Amino acid sequence: TRTLPVLSGNPNEPVVQISSGLNHSCAVQRNGQVRCWGNNANGRLGNGALVNSLEPVIVPGLVEMIQVSTGRTHTCALQRNGNVFCWGSGANGELGNADFNDHHLPVQVQNLPPAKLIIAGDYISCALSEDTQVFCWGKGADGQLASGLFSDSYQPQSSTILQRGHNNLPQVSAGLDFNSYPGVIHIPGIVLAP
Repeated sequence: TRTLPVLSGNPNEPVVQISSGLNHSCAVQRNGQVRCWGNNANGRLGNGALVNSLEPVIVPGLVEMIQVSTGRTHTCALQRNGNVFCWGSGANGELGNADFNDHHLPVQVQNLPPAKLIIAGDYISCALSEDTQVFCWGKGADGQLASGLFSDSYQPQSSTILQRGHNNLPQVSAGLDFNSYPGVIHIPGIVLAP
C-alpha cells in the first residue's frame, strides 16, 4: 500500500498535491478541499483573512478540487469539472475575474473553457484547456501572455503562439520571475517566445 502525507490538524485526510509560492504553500487533500499556510498578504491563503498562518487553513467554498498552483502573491485551484478559481493579489489581473482587485476568498476565472491544468507564476496565471489550448491572464506588458498584445489582462487570453488541438502539449509552466524572461512559455521539450 502507498502512504500519502497528511497535514497537521487533519491527519485523516491525505494530501494528493502540493504547491509552494514565494512565501506561502497550499495543498489539495484527497477529499477535494484546499488548505494553505504561510504569508497571507493580499489574501493569498484564500480564507478571507489577512493573518499569516503556521497551520494549514481551509480555503472555504472549494469542493472537488484536483490541483492547486501558488504564484508570487496569488493562488489558483482547478476543480474536477474544469472550473478555475483564484485568490490573493489581483493588481495585474492574475485572478482572471474581470477586475484588478485583491480577493481574500476564491473567485472564479471568467471566460475560460474547461481546463485540465493550471499554473500560477509571477503576476500571471495560465491554463491548458481540455482541448489543449493555452490561455493566460495577468501581467502582460512584456508579452508574457503570448496573446500578441503587450498589456495586462484581467481575463484569459488565448495564445497566438500555440494553436488548438496539439494533443502532445502535456503542461504549461510560468516562471516565478516571469518578467525577466518576457513572453516565455515552457512546455517540456519546447520553449516558445514571441
